Amino acid sequence: MTVTWIPVLPFWLLVPVLAGLVALLLHGTLDLVRKRLPSSMVSTLAMLRLAATLVFAACLARPVVSRIHPVEQKPSLLVLLDTSGSMGLATQDGPTRLGQVQETLRHGKLRDHLDSAFTLRWFAFDRDARPVTEEQATKLDAGSNTTDWATGLETAWARSRQDVESSEGAPPSRVLLVSDGNDYGLQDPVETARRLGAVVYTLPASGVEAAADTQAVFQITGAQGPGRVLLGSECRFRVTVRRTAVQDIPAALVLREDGLPVLSHEFRFAATETERSIQLVHRPTATGIRHYAFDVGQAGGPAPATNAPVQYALSVQVLSRNTRVLILEDARRWEFKFLRQLLEEDPSFTFVAFLARSGGTYMQFAEPDNSLKLGGFPQSRAELEWFDIFILGDVQPQRWPDNVAPALHELVVQRARSMIVIPGPRIGRLAGIPQMEALLPVQVNDETRRPVAGPVQVRITRDGRVSPFFYTPSGENQVAVWKDLPPLDQIYAPLRKKPAATILLDTPDRSNPFGSLIVMAEHTVGRGRVLYLGTDTLWKWQMLGQEGAGGNTPYRLFWQQTLRALSPARQAGSRAQLDVQTDRTRYRAGQMVALRVTQEGEESPGTTLEAYVDLPDQRRLPLSVRPDAIEPRVSLADFQVMMAGRYQVTAELFVENRPVADVVAVFDVSPVANELDQVRTDNDMLERMSAQTGGKTVKLDSPDTWPARAAQEATVTVNRVEPVDLWQRFVLLLLLVALLGADWTIRLIKGYV
Repeated sequence: MTVTWIPVLPFWLLVPVLAGLVALLLHGTLDLVRKRLPSSMVSTLAMLRLAATLVFAACLARPVVSRIHPVEQKPSLLVLLDTSGSMGLATQDGPTRLGQVQETLRHGKLRDHLDSAFTLRWFAFDRDARPVTEEQATKLDAGSNTTDWATGLETAWARSRQDVESSEGAPPSRVLLVSDGNDYGLQDPVETARRLGAVVYTLPASGVEAAADTQAVFQITGAQGPGRVLLGSECRFRVTVRRTAVQDIPAALVLREDGLPVLSHEFRFAATETERSIQLVHRPTATGIRHYAFDVGQAGGPAPATNAPVQYALSVQVLSRNTRVLILEDARRWEFKFLRQLLEEDPSFTFVAFLARSGGTYMQFAEPDNSLKLGGFPQSRAELEWFDIFILGDVQPQRWPDNVAPALHELVVQRARSMIVIPGPRIGRLAGIPQMEALLPVQVNDETRRPVAGPVQVRITRDGRVSPFFYTPSGENQVAVWKDLPPLDQIYAPLRKKPAATILLDTPDRSNPFGSLIVMAEHTVGRGRVLYLGTDTLWKWQMLGQEGAGGNTPYRLFWQQTLRALSPARQAGSRAQLDVQTDRTRYRAGQMVALRVTQEGEESPGTTLEAYVDLPDQRRLPLSVRPDAIEPRVSLADFQVMMAGRYQVTAELFVENRPVADVVAVFDVSPVANELDQVRTDNDMLERMSAQTGGKTVKLDSPDTWPARAAQEATVTVNRVEPVDLWQRFVLLLLLVALLGADWTIRLIKGYV
């Protein structure tokens, strides 16, 4: 036991005061002696007055006595009571959700267990947490308009650690979260709990539940699949299914292709399972854009109608092993006739062509067995994405739909498609579109649209001879094919080449201020390649050119080698696969989405990963992808969802700027909701919170789920200091009054007053 003094007066003033009191005591005693009182009475009164003086001096010095005694310290358990508006909804038994859990925590076996194992620290929370006493916890009301689990947990955790550290107790390690599962915070509470090191047990508050219906028991919360796949190869989909009600009934996940069911997978949830990721494998049997939809329901129940609305859908581009070519031409030229014949005869290529007619209409040309026939002139990026190479003739882009030119630019620059431009008198209109001009390897001026009349002699440049466009196989006859090329009837010569472009064909005897006239040039722009073929009379090489080995003319050799050289790499050529995972399957507007992209299969040097997200308003947001510091084949990205609707995330893997793998994932974002908009208890969120932090969801009839100590968390004995302020407890004041009262009473009885 120790004594600490907290004097009311300064020491220099306290000493004179005490000296004055002692002087008064001596004067009073001498006065009693002069009055000839009995010596026993004088001694008694003197002792009482001396004791009163000492007690008064103690009052001025204000002593605090500290007593140290051993106490048993149990681990702390934070009890967080949700006081948001949804907790004020009535339950089936009558009381509100909050009232029901308050009664559960006030009495019963669960409360006895908690008292015996833990020191309970009570908190109320809605948008934040605040400490309350146990008595206050039983009188809380629910009325807040929001719930923020992460902020409430972090505040309660920090406050509890401060209180425990000041009393030399054990820091908290466990939390009992009492809620209906409806969290409207922007941060992920699971990640917050993991960062704090908290083991969270959840106690569900039951509420107004809608009648269960077997069709609504299962819900698809996310789906992902490849963006492109080769015909006949495995197309893998990963679908996340959640159970919204605890019913032991079998489920069936149905995959529909273009509205028709092609695959059904039956499964059953385990007793403690609320969410499952299922992989479906399907082999497409036709090329083109295939629309896949996913439906889930009770196994053996009625199949959804063909025209029924689907929960989730993905579009996959099914490719054949040949190269797909799209030709857009506004002029009836001989070059189109010869090129069309060449493509029809070569099984390695599949083409679709649109030739302008009067009145703003187009005539479509395609092979009879071509599955890539379009319903009309391309209107969107999705239709253009079917093709690998775009050949633009003497076109007028101003007649195209507004989004066609930007889509062509994006497909070449970002998706590694190739483009060939065969100009005509309207080349100025093509170059007048900024997206198209940026793709050209040459600079076009007014003179370019005026053809240079022939015959025009041409020669292959040094760079052209080593390029794949004028590849020369072994054999003297084949070499001779490129030596004496027939002259061209006319050319559309550009002003000059752009930086980093390569001139492949020029004129030996015609020039402008920048050198020989350019007939053919190409360059790489972004991930794609663009070839400028400045003549529409290349077909002369077919009619007048010297045949090489195998009867191939310069025209046929050039186009076959050019189209193969410009064909983008195929995804099926690589065994690499991508997988995208989000940190949760359901989001609300304003929350952050954390993406995890995993590369599976063979790893190639020089790979780059890109990702972007398509927003509900059709805008596209590129994502900043960063490598994971722990796992080298994992990349991370995050972004904030600001609006409700369906989001589509696309991740693409490139090797040397050529796409080799991609994956598409979709998920929904719900709008910011009011507390009372959600009447159901979100047991899935409560399960996720407890399961992913090492805790359990508490069930009153199952003691195994109740909060329990860890093996190392035994009751320990600690020395606790208990301070006692004698003045605050009125001990000194009462003693002083008693002494002074005794002195006055004795003198009154003896008649000495």
